[in-house]
Amino acid sequence: MKTLIPTLCGAILLAFASFTKAGAGETDPAFNQFIQEIKAIYTRHPGQALSEMESAEVYRLMSAEIDREAHLDHPGFDNLASDKQESIRMEEFNKVRKALADLQAKGILPSAIKN
Repeated sequence: MKTLIPTLCGAILLAFASFTKAGAGETDPAFNQFIQEIKAIYTRHPGQALSEMESAEVYRLMSAEIDREAHLDHPGFDNLASDKQESIRMEEFNKVRKALADLQAKGILPSAIKN
């Protein structure tokens, strides 16, 4: 778990630095709330790396958003085999990180900070 959080946060930060338009909708109120929470974390200490607690919070927010998107896009998600659920979660992770990268490119989210 200790290495998973920095790894996922690193992937999120790298995603901020790349990609264009994403599939996740910017008009979805729940997604907009997610974006605001992520933005609040990254703007607490401009130009500085996230603390371990902040990284854990980003991980929690990302996990919740990925799970929310998986349930929205795949009715009956909870009844699928675990390997299918994992595959869907990876697809959703890619969609969410692409959306975050697009928002970073537009200046809506701050630039990536290396931990």
